[in-house]
Amino acid sequence: MLSLLKKEIYSFLSSLIGYIVISVFLLLMGLFIWVFDTPFNLPNAGFADLDSLFRLAPVVFLFLIPAITMRSFAEEKRTGTIELLLTRPISDMQIIIAKYIAGLLLVIFSLVPTLLYYFSVNNLGNPPGNIDTGGMWGSYIGLLLLACGVVAIGIFSSILSSNQIVAFIIGVFLCFFFYLGFDFMGSYSMFGNFDGIVRNIGIIEHYHSLSRGVIDTRDAIYFLSLIVFFLLLTKLVLESRKKLQKIPFLASFLIIVFLNIICNYKFARFDLTTEKRHTLATSTIKFLDEKLVDVAYFKIYLAGNLPADLKRIEREVREKLEEMKAYAGDKIQYSFFNADELETDQERNQLFSDLLKKKLNYSLLQYEEKGTLQEKVVFPGAVITYGDKTQAVQFFNAGYLFKDQNLQFLADATINNIEYILMDGLRKVERPNKPSIAIIQGHDEADMHQLGIAYKSLVEYYHVDYVEINNKISALDEYKGAIIVQPKKAFSEKDKFVIDQFIMNGGRVAWFIDPMEVWEDTLFYKGQTFALARELNLDDQLFN
Repeated sequence: MLSLLKKEIYSFLSSLIGYIVISVFLLLMGLFIWVFDTPFNLPNAGFADLDSLFRLAPVVFLFLIPAITMRSFAEEKRTGTIELLLTRPISDMQIIIAKYIAGLLLVIFSLVPTLLYYFSVNNLGNPPGNIDTGGMWGSYIGLLLLACGVVAIGIFSSILSSNQIVAFIIGVFLCFFFYLGFDFMGSYSMFGNFDGIVRNIGIIEHYHSLSRGVIDTRDAIYFLSLIVFFLLLTKLVLESRKKLQKIPFLASFLIIVFLNIICNYKFARFDLTTEKRHTLATSTIKFLDEKLVDVAYFKIYLAGNLPADLKRIEREVREKLEEMKAYAGDKIQYSFFNADELETDQERNQLFSDLLKKKLNYSLLQYEEKGTLQEKVVFPGAVITYGDKTQAVQFFNAGYLFKDQNLQFLADATINNIEYILMDGLRKVERPNKPSIAIIQGHDEADMHQLGIAYKSLVEYYHVDYVEINNKISALDEYKGAIIVQPKKAFSEKDKFVIDQFIMNGGRVAWFIDPMEVWEDTLFYKGQTFALARELNLDDQLFN
């Protein structure tokens, strides 16, 4: 087996095509990441990371790897050496594994030079060294797992034909189909409730979190299953001459399916990023697991041609939703909408009007185009739809964003709170009914004018009423909680009894009491004053 492995590597590197394939891969990666003005251009992105590499490399691999593996069995079949190979004292599976490992090592050889990108970004960062090394290695692990799966597909394609070009075309087709095909099929709602399962068969669904430095056991098991499945399929084709029964293959296939089903319910995630920025809070995971019963659809309007710092926010929102989707599955869905793609002013004005009605605020973004300063409207937020309810969430409030304005602090503050912002909106729209709370009046408490800001915040989560007890035993029966803010007059025994019974029956009371009375005008004019105890008749209720 070792001698066959060496033979495969030597035969590839001894031919001109081997060097051409690796050179083309590195040239394409270098041009798209460092030279061409594309979405993958790393200097234009403004981020000290290798996200462009891990988004572009899988697409290039879909061509590169079939080109590396196309001769594995096709050349043996064309020259007739396959029969000679099969007569050697080595099992069919050992032959397949040797060719598989050889193809994988050649892919790794082509990937090693990209480590230079890490050192380049590390030195170009502001300050130098400002790169998430842990996340980068996690992303490389994900890229390696993807390469392992695609090499297995390439080996299988090679055994289907004695023509290398045909094997290459079959390999490219199968790689693209497994990478994007299942995702497209699932997105068209062709399979009803099974759309999510169809998407999970595809490679891209499992590569998302791996490319961000998050190792999910479900994704690792998927790629291992993909490797085993195609290697067994290769063995089945290779042994077709022996007319062996297909029962062992079917049994292995069922075991693979069963293992993936089990791992979908019992899984672990390992966030390799330095700041654990892809790790959700325990309360968020619990909410997604227990409270979410319907599909929550997020439509994000922060998209399009934006400054680098706003693109950071856009990317962070996408990644956070992907993390939430990892736990909630298809109950979390999202899309990004670029208002710049609307063709007419009428369509844009209608969209802006609809978003303003949903209480989503806009910002004016100043930018330069053809030497002149222009302005455009940006809505830094999203609208969540849950059942028949909608809720707007605002990522940040900024009326005007100037062309040369440093948005780093705005972006950092938004990114730090993005999980709270998204979950706050989701909790609001998920809650079937708002609980009712009472702001108690009648003892010279703070009134509605003094509590205006607090009231505005409370009504987002509760039905709020101003209530006077007035010795009524049932005054608080319909409320879940009560708030008492700065009373100045004493409570009567009957009012205290009503509050006491309210607490005994499970109600909750928030007391905001100033026990001392201070004359502020004396303090202002003389610089000193005295305070007297405020008699509220609450000592027995609060301390006994």
